[in-house]
Amino acid sequence: MGTPEEWSFTDDVAHYAFWRQRLAENLAAIAEGRPPEWKEWFLELDERNRMIFEQYQLQSLEEILEFSETALADLIEAVRSVEHELETIGLNPPSSQELPLWRRIVGTGYLHPMFHLGWYALRRGDTTRDRHLNLTMANQSMDLDDSPHWQGTVTYNQACYHSLVGETEQAIELLGPALELKPDLIELARKDPDLDPIRSDPAFQQIFADLESKA
Repeated sequence: MGTPEEWSFTDDVAHYAFWRQRLAENLAAIAEGRPPEWKEWFLELDERNRMIFEQYQLQSLEEILEFSETALADLIEAVRSVEHELETIGLNPPSSQELPLWRRIVGTGYLHPMFHLGWYALRRGDTTRDRHLNLTMANQSMDLDDSPHWQGTVTYNQACYHSLVGETEQAIELLGPALELKPDLIELARKDPDLDPIRSDPAFQQIFADLESKA
């Protein structure tokens, strides 16, 4: 069994399956002409993660895997039901009003699970598996949209990945272009714990100095 600080494999799977299921329910509401309920997005991140952890903590691996398969099947069906709404803006939580609906689907349905599976592999010391998952995720994501907003987001996530695994040079090399492509990530980068491993590096600080000089 895992703990709130150190999740087990079942905790990770239950976590992303929960969010897939919630997304499927909201997409089904959109397809039926009902307003989606995004209330989970308004809870503090740590609080909602704790609630999900406690809800599924005592379930067996078999139960969690069955839940995960059901959530994925429900999500696929729900995505098909809104295929004509994928480019629609305004169907997301208020903090994401400017984004098309497909971004929420990709983020919750694919990127989020891939991140958790990679992070689980890394915690177990399987760096090869972790790297494969992250590079696959990045390469497939890049091809979805060539807009600066999306390219900046994907590049930023890769910078965070390299930071977390101790690859400082690669992280800094990606972070600068990511913030130029998507400037609204600058404030996040200033406090993002994923970047803490490289925060004291002079090259990291120079990125922000350069951005300020261009402002």
